[in-house]
Amino acid sequence: MLIPFSTVKKVVKKVEDLLKNLRSCPLMIDSLEKWTIFFVLEKSSTTLGAVKALRKADFNTDALALSRSVIENLANLTYLFDKPEERLELFLKYEYIEKYQALKEFENDFPAEAISEELREEINENYHKYKNLFPNKFSWSGKSVVKMLSACSFHTDFAMAYKMSSRYLHTSLGSLNNFIESCHNPCDKKLPKETDFQKLNRDDGDLALLISALAVFNLIELFFKIFCSELPPYFLQAQEEISTLVSEQQP
Repeated sequence: MLIPFSTVKKVVKKVEDLLKNLRSCPLMIDSLEKWTIFFVLEKSSTTLGAVKALRKADFNTDALALSRSVIENLANLTYLFDKPEERLELFLKYEYIEKYQALKEFENDFPAEAISEELREEINENYHKYKNLFPNKFSWSGKSVVKMLSACSFHTDFAMAYKMSSRYLHTSLGSLNNFIESCHNPCDKKLPKETDFQKLNRDDGDLALLISALAVFNLIELFFKIFCSELPPYFLQAQEEISTLVSEQQP
């Protein structure tokens, strides 16, 4: 998805304008469902700001790695609210599985007295009470992020960006090879500068910013569907404008 940075900035601006409009509206948050989408949207919007700042500073690989967080939020929340009656409980109670997993890791590294027996018993009790709800103990939904995106019929660009970003989370052989290929000059024996690495993969930085903005846009749409009886006109106009901006750049 090679879209000019000038277009990416226009898309980001429209999403930021939507967030401003949304925050200016009076909200009645009177259910757990509304609190959930409100919190995740707020968190995702701040992450979008962080991705934007990283891209501006030419920290492109870090921007792409951070974009995973917004994609994960989109996948989880959209999959959850496709069937909220049965999935919200799973989403919330998965906390007990995570606490149990964290407890086991903690116990491997610290002495038993480092955690109170009362807390240990509480975590164990909740885990055994709810563990059968989660055949896959490493996912509340039983699905990977990519499979949740597919189940919600999202464009493959989200899955592609999510898979690409995984190589930047850790210092892997793939990221090392990419660095060598980008910086190596057979005629120059000098070590590359720090700024050389920062400027690598600007296309990835552009992708990170665009994908993060589009993920937040989809979360805004989900927000309005939960809070409002119909999508507001200004959202529909922004939807059309963003669609036009992106489609005009597609081959």
